[in-house]
Amino acid sequence: MKHHRYRFSPVLLALTTLLTSQSSIANEDYRDEITALYEDWEGDDRPGVAIAIIDQGKLVYVHGFGMANVEKGVPIDADSMFNIASISKQFTAGAIAKLLLDGKLTLDDPIRKHLPYLPDWADTVTVEQLVHHQSGVPDIFRYMAQHDVEFDHVWGNEDVVPHIKKMKLEFEPGEKFKYSNTNYVLLAEIVETLSGMSLRQFTDKQFFAPLGMRHTHIDDDLSKDQENLVISYARPRRNKFAPVERRDVLVGDGNIVTTINDFAKWDAELRNPIVLGQEWRDLMLSRIKLNNGEVHDYAFGLFVSEEDGDTRIGHGGSWLRFRSQWSLLKDLGVSVIEFANHGSRLKTDKVIEIYLNARDSS
Repeated sequence: MKHHRYRFSPVLLALTTLLTSQSSIANEDYRDEITALYEDWEGDDRPGVAIAIIDQGKLVYVHGFGMANVEKGVPIDADSMFNIASISKQFTAGAIAKLLLDGKLTLDDPIRKHLPYLPDWADTVTVEQLVHHQSGVPDIFRYMAQHDVEFDHVWGNEDVVPHIKKMKLEFEPGEKFKYSNTNYVLLAEIVETLSGMSLRQFTDKQFFAPLGMRHTHIDDDLSKDQENLVISYARPRRNKFAPVERRDVLVGDGNIVTTINDFAKWDAELRNPIVLGQEWRDLMLSRIKLNNGEVHDYAFGLFVSEEDGDTRIGHGGSWLRFRSQWSLLKDLGVSVIEFANHGSRLKTDKVIEIYLNARDSS
């Protein structure tokens, strides 16, 4: 039988041992089933996946498959720092929610009130419509592809804002839902304007430090080497994995790095908001109506839907071969976190199915 290495930090190993010794929430056979799902990513010559299951607030399963850095021989574990791509949006939205509760803005504010350099269409788009992807503002990455926009240097918000100024709305604000990364770039600009801090500084102060997320931050400086930072890989010819170069430091829409251990703390706060408060959490889960009265599933950087009698909260991400997915089944009390550094499809839903079946049979 192939040997699979479980990679835990010492603290996490002690915590997990304690939890499983105290109670068996699910039939332990599910572990072998989940391991079998990821056999293709177990090895010292390939990237892989970090996976975690949380049940009733307890971290009951954590496993790292494959390598965080193939060249340096660094395996993936619960403290590996992944770029989580668009899962980052909920932290930007959370910052907007915090500014709202602090009386710094209202959701009905036209965005030109806070970003006066934008063109006339910004008088018709509200902060709320940016949050819920109902603004009509085109996606910055589609725009760049359509207009052959490329940069010969590391680029960020200051480089794309001049192009956002040239955009025209794709539809009347509120007419429909259309996912656009530009919405969250603009929200980041609003946070920085109103707080006087960079989005990194604001999220560090308001979220990551208070929640003890010591290995989580907006990765807006590519000049610094970071211990435990995961490298993403593409598979070119001859079946050999090659590192993917990153040249953007765009913030608001993505580029947060975090670990399984840290993100579990964020998951806990959205379940039971001890630090940030119930009013903040309720705002994070709130959805709004389109102009036609239809309520869309997108809340504050989160998809919130009703499935099989349960409220499912979550988001996915995909950028430069990083893949991420987080799903919280609110009423069942189960969450699954999956971070990967290769471009293959994630298996979060299958992990949920395996775990719930094991829990039901225990």
